[in-house]
Amino acid sequence: MPTKTERIQRAFEIFDTDGNGSLSIAELKAVLTRPGGGHALTDKEVAAIIAEFDANGDGELQIDEFALMWGPLSSAELEALVEEETRALGELEARLAAGGLDTFERRLGAALLEEATVKQALAGKRSALLELVRSWDRNGDGMINKVELRQVVRNKLKVHATNDEIDDLFDIFDADHSNALDLDELGLCLRALQEAASAARAELAEISSLIDEARARLGQLRDAVALMKRLEQEQARHLDKGRPSSNVPLRIRAGRHLTKLNLKIPFVVKGFPNQAPEGFAGREAFAAGIRALRMAGGALEDAELDKWFDAALLECIDAGVSIPNGGVKLQLVLSDAVAEAAKFAQEAEEKADATELVKLRRTARDQQQAIRAARAEQQARRAEREAAMRAAAEAKQKAEEEARQAKIRSFKRRKSVKEGHDASFAARVASRREVRGDLADPFSRTPFLDALKAASKPLW
Repeated sequence: MPTKTERIQRAFEIFDTDGNGSLSIAELKAVLTRPGGGHALTDKEVAAIIAEFDANGDGELQIDEFALMWGPLSSAELEALVEEETRALGELEARLAAGGLDTFERRLGAALLEEATVKQALAGKRSALLELVRSWDRNGDGMINKVELRQVVRNKLKVHATNDEIDDLFDIFDADHSNALDLDELGLCLRALQEAASAARAELAEISSLIDEARARLGQLRDAVALMKRLEQEQARHLDKGRPSSNVPLRIRAGRHLTKLNLKIPFVVKGFPNQAPEGFAGREAFAAGIRALRMAGGALEDAELDKWFDAALLECIDAGVSIPNGGVKLQLVLSDAVAEAAKFAQEAEEKADATELVKLRRTARDQQQAIRAARAEQQARRAEREAAMRAAAEAKQKAEEEARQAKIRSFKRRKSVKEGHDASFAARVASRREVRGDLADPFSRTPFLDALKAASKPLW
């Protein structure tokens, strides 16, 4: 069974025909009717209803304002919110206890920042980066491979991690796919891990702030639960005091019953037996139809029914809607009953303005309005944080890709330069061989050797 909050949300979505997140006068007017009459309210009447609950003064009702118009949350619904808030607080406290180190990169970054050499390397000291490589490099090739990185993470830094986690990190920064991290690649890796650790510290500060806010909301909700329970007890006691029906006319009790069950007058009229003509009822049919409503308070007395029927018949005659055999127009009679019940309730409420019950209702309404506003602000801030986190993640991914591409371009440039140098050296060697001959080949016939042989011939 849906909760009241879910029913309010569903109703709001149905009434919000243009889907803009607020109810205008036209949208609210389409669903509101006069009590019992079925007639649409005027624009002025709807605007007055909106003005009563329009906290931000924009002339429309948002979901929190509409919820206030619908009615306050019960103590049971507030207790459900307390449980929800308690779970959220527990999750935040667990994250705070974990130190924000919920990913491998953050744990590794935090461990690295404890090393003095790493701090110097991150400060831009290249000699510190070289020293770091020498201390991590087991095979002496001047670079860090996957096995060496695993050993450093587990043995030196004492960070718990799987091979997959370490290898994934390695692959991200191995831009040239050489299966080894050189100085530049290792520097990029260290800076990324530093940023991850810094993000963890910033998140801890944010979590601490969220915990304070959650505790404040939880206290507010618990106060609201206590107040609502007290209000519900007072309302039950007040209802019990006013329950005797001897002082309340039957037509008003019937109007209360129809209003409480939200029964539509045309639907109720159809349930009356022996209508002749349709929509009209004689004394017996009228009594049978009213008894069929099954109102609280036990069986209805014939005298009460007769008294109401006689008064209703006079009103129908005065309105010119009676029929010759003494029947009453059911639509008119029942609508008047609902209207009188509403008027009776309003008068009783006005007389009780100074009572403790009314004070409690107002306090509960104001308190729940503050709670809804706080929850709406919390949801807005959560949405902002999630959007910021998505943007940061996208920016980080883009920066990493740009750094990776820059590294690849740098590697290709170095490779091209090296190939050029190698080609130039080979050309110089070939040129010298062409001039001097291949000294390793005694049968080579180069101009140099020919000249040497010619010079060695005797002059006589």
